[in-house]
Amino acid sequence: MNRLATACLALCLVCSLTAAPAPAADVRIGDVSLRLPQFPGHCELDPVAAADARLFASLHASLAKAGNRLLVLSADCSELKDWRTGKRLVLDHLAQYQTVIALQNGDLPDPPQVLVDRYCNSMLAATEQSMPGTGPRAEDRVEAASRIVRVNEMKYLGVAAAEPLVCYAATMHKFAVENAGEFTQVTLIATTVVKNKVVICYLFAPYAGRDTIAKLLASQRANMRQLQRANHG
Repeated sequence: MNRLATACLALCLVCSLTAAPAPAADVRIGDVSLRLPQFPGHCELDPVAAADARLFASLHASLAKAGNRLLVLSADCSELKDWRTGKRLVLDHLAQYQTVIALQNGDLPDPPQVLVDRYCNSMLAATEQSMPGTGPRAEDRVEAASRIVRVNEMKYLGVAAAEPLVCYAATMHKFAVENAGEFTQVTLIATTVVKNKVVICYLFAPYAGRDTIAKLLASQRANMRQLQRANHG
């Protein structure tokens, strides 16, 4: 399950021509159909569009190395519109769903809660290596990371929360975009099991102080509730 922890990849550029909000996306993982809720104000990217296709190709290649498969990629609709017309060079608010390639087919190797707990433990271990001695709270770690993270570096911020069948973990990534400057991005990762399939939801936003974690966590918790309701029964 280390593949889950290594799949915390930051995204920074996205494209296509028109954007229409979608309440949910229908996907298949193995022989199971799932409904994946869209975040409020987000629009799904189109892998058929020429510009989008280049991003999808890059993501698929990088995630395949980590053992994950991209299910859905979306961005804030208003940002996406401005980005597509050249008014902005970077999309600040992104989301994606992934699953683990090795666990797509057949039964899970362990009970769902065991897998989720294992992911939480792997993120805690990665955080101790990334930011030793910074305390247990992701809110404290995000402030500390903002002061020391370097360009092209990612810091694990630990587990922001844990619920039955859901682990919420966070990372911080700093990157530079030509002609646009440097950006510090926080990712809140919700890992769960739905209909015996692993689903990982990544929510990206700019770092805006310690409250960034709480805001992203609230959004992810709401989305996980919608995910469970959409796939109930």
